[in-house]
Amino acid sequence: MIVDERRDGSLFRRPTRRNLLWQYDFLIDSIHIGLDHRFKLTDYIIRSLNFLAVVNVAECPGILRNDDVHIEGAEHQPPSHQDVARHYLEFIPHLHEIWNQWDALHVAAYVLWKINWIHPFVEGNGRTARAAMYYALSIKMGRILKGKTPFQIRFAALPRATTSCSERPTVRFAQVNWIWDHWPNTWENCLRGN
Repeated sequence: MIVDERRDGSLFRRPTRRNLLWQYDFLIDSIHIGLDHRFKLTDYIIRSLNFLAVVNVAECPGILRNDDVHIEGAEHQPPSHQDVARHYLEFIPHLHEIWNQWDALHVAAYVLWKINWIHPFVEGNGRTARAAMYYALSIKMGRILKGKTPFQIRFAALPRATTSCSERPTVRFAQVNWIWDHWPNTWENCLRGN
């Protein structure tokens, strides 16, 4: 069953809010497990985060896209559907290579940028990238980051990463601090129905 935002309005908002709560619960549980067992970010976690973000509101949740997409209002054109699997499957091993070489902010910025750059899923790429970034940041820092959740960070406002996979992203710490201070408690808003 799929509901459409334009056609189904309030019916679309209900599963979307519920999905956010499911994704958040999975994310926090995954971080606890990742901290206990020293798990890096994995394909399973990323696909699960996407599945939980868009189940009942998008086709093929958690599955790599097999169509080309266009991001409205963005200059970036994601890779064609023929190249998605290759880019995505190269991303995970590269992430594991840099995991111990880069600091927490650089790894998190890379995760956020790369998932958004590949745009591997039909829907929910931003939500998935923000949750994956939060996982990476929490694991790298050795604790669940307290306070506000990462679900309202917008890719354009985040630290810029270079387009080269071999270079460390350029992190603008003033932006990171502003974002950190202004994350809304989205999951609490969902509980209140906002």
